Amino acid sequence: MGKGSLLDLAGIVFLLIGMVISSFLVLKFYSAFKEKYLSLNPNEEEISIIQKGQTLANIFVNAIPFAILTSGIGAIILAFLIPSHPIFLPVSIIMLTIFILLSTIFSNFLWEFLNASPLVSIANQYPLVVSIVRYLPYIIGIIGTILIIVMYSKSGVYE
Repeated sequence: MGKGSLLDLAGIVFLLIGMVISSFLVLKFYSAFKEKYLSLNPNEEEISIIQKGQTLANIFVNAIPFAILTSGIGAIILAFLIPSHPIFLPVSIIMLTIFILLSTIFSNFLWEFLNASPLVSIANQYPLVVSIVRYLPYIIGIIGTILIIVMYSKSGVYE
């Protein structure tokens, strides 16, 4: 991530893409492994280890909304440090529009990924993550608008 600029929106989108794809693929492979392993009649200690692995995977997936939220808040806080001149406002609005369009494309990609038949049962267990994926363009639009307001509402800080 950068120093609180609109470019951080791209970082947020790619962070979400990476975390969603990696965590749901890990969950898919883990659930297949767990199913096969439990069919071998493991002892209580082995079952306990399997359950701890499931807990760890759940923590990782449930950290996705927290990571996106803290990335957005961090970008907004760091936007106070950027000296900006109002002459660049139209460029920022154009960049925000481009980021919203790109996040729409990536949101649709992730939506199709999560609705694939091997992953849909896992995705249904995490409705908050699915909602974030579905409403990614709105999230990017809100964070970007707040970034623009913060960057260009400061007075007398031009360099």
